[in-house]
Amino acid sequence: MKTIKDYLERARKETNTSIYQVSDVELLDFLNRRRNEIVNELITKVNEDFFFEIFTTDLVAGQNEYSLQKCLPDQEGMKKIISLEIKSEDDRPYTLIPKRGMNSLGLSLDELNTMSENQSFFDIKDSSIFLYPAPKESVQNGIRGQAITSVRDLKLTDDEEAIFPGHSDLRDFYELIYIWAKVDCRDLKQDFDKKNLAMNDYELLKKKMLTYLSDRYNAPAEFSAPTLDYYKY
Repeated sequence: MKTIKDYLERARKETNTSIYQVSDVELLDFLNRRRNEIVNELITKVNEDFFFEIFTTDLVAGQNEYSLQKCLPDQEGMKKIISLEIKSEDDRPYTLIPKRGMNSLGLSLDELNTMSENQSFFDIKDSSIFLYPAPKESVQNGIRGQAITSVRDLKLTDDEEAIFPGHSDLRDFYELIYIWAKVDCRDLKQDFDKKNLAMNDYELLKKKMLTYLSDRYNAPAEFSAPTLDYYKY
């Protein structure tokens, strides 16, 4: 899988731009600023909850509380958890469980933990996920969830899937990263004719991506993040 640095190197080679003319740090800064523009456009035109992550963590027998920091290392970027699934045994499928406020039920912890498995629910409090009742068995990756996240800046070592988090279906449009870098290299070298050609390529590919999203989700205003069933493991 390509990294962000691979895309920058390709742009350097295409434009004959050396690291002495613009450093990787500077080029990455240019790239992130341009990426933020399209990220904001996707959030505005498609859906404010466009970017998300799928996370998993182990289910532990007898344990109610699971740290969000363990589930999502980039916890500060999390906006909300929109769905959670659990599987109570290794050979069983995931089951979607609802979110409920445990305090609203008026039950003690012992009462919550003696509920039947088909009454399972989760709650979120103090940077932790709480499962009720506590699982009877430990299951590797027994918890799977979907979280809406903010989009952090790209790093040189990031895999290309970080370009549009949660949307591997947009891999045909990762090329935008290369075009962005190429535009900045052309601008730096004051090669404005070729810069304009690259900008035209960018606009065409961006329009194609927005058309794809509109076709796939019927209309931008009706977009919703794919359900967990879309991501079969």
